[in-house]
Amino acid sequence: MTQQKAVAKKQDVVSMVMGKVTKLQKNNQLVLPPNYSPQNALMSAWLELQHITTKNNQPVLQVCSQASIANALYEMVIFGLNPAKKQCYFIAYGKQLIMQPSRYGYETMARRADPRIDKIVAEVVYEGDEFEYEIKFGEKYITKHKQKLANKNNQPEGAYCVLLDGKGNVLKTEIMTYEQIKKSWQKSPMRPVLENGELKKGSTHAEFLEEMIKKTVIRRACKQIIQSSDDSDLFVETVNNQTVEVEEAKVEEIVEAETATVDFDEEVEKQANGEQPKQEGKKGSSPQEEDLGEDPGF
Repeated sequence: MTQQKAVAKKQDVVSMVMGKVTKLQKNNQLVLPPNYSPQNALMSAWLELQHITTKNNQPVLQVCSQASIANALYEMVIFGLNPAKKQCYFIAYGKQLIMQPSRYGYETMARRADPRIDKIVAEVVYEGDEFEYEIKFGEKYITKHKQKLANKNNQPEGAYCVLLDGKGNVLKTEIMTYEQIKKSWQKSPMRPVLENGELKKGSTHAEFLEEMIKKTVIRRACKQIIQSSDDSDLFVETVNNQTVEVEEAKVEEIVEAETATVDFDEEVEKQANGEQPKQEGKKGSSPQEEDLGEDPGF
């Protein structure tokens, strides 16, 4: 089979995923945001996948399995995300394709979970900053943060994320020390944090330190809002399957990433053999650590 035919054949997974989504919606097992079009998101994702390559410059549509492509697209729809809006990106992880929500994706999901959220802000606290907060009934509130421009050249001490409503009232505050942030980065198999606590030269974390710190604390704050929502069990389970702190990782730094909530392996195999696809799926398994793709950005 030529490469062109192989890629064309994999396009069938778009229809298969759409069929699965439609069935879940009819059975009230999946509720998508009212302004979200799964058809548009799937077509945007398919167009984007045609231009994504692995770190070895191989097209992901040639390398990745049909089952993992279906899983990644399905998970994108469950989250209600659209790659055209930079809410998620796709990663080639060996022969598996992984969908990873971006910072904007987590912010989008948090706003859907709590419509009161109007603004999400994050800041890094550097050595020399004047930073204070207080705790009231278990909730944190930033009371002071004064920073001189020169302090941004100093060592980070931590970061915080504040979720605000339309009137500027604080809905939630997440605060992390720099040591906590680096500990989350240590989950990466590429080890961007060395044994001496320094960042590996050339890593994404070293080159874009402030952005990566903000992403970590934003994701932590948003994920707590998402997990406490009253969305469907299918949505919450899929969120929980996302590996802790995965989005901070450069593409080659993903660890134990779940392929999806539904396993399309049997469906894809039967479809390839001209058989009727299985209607109900099962939970997928973690891919093996092999070739990885490229992270398209923050």
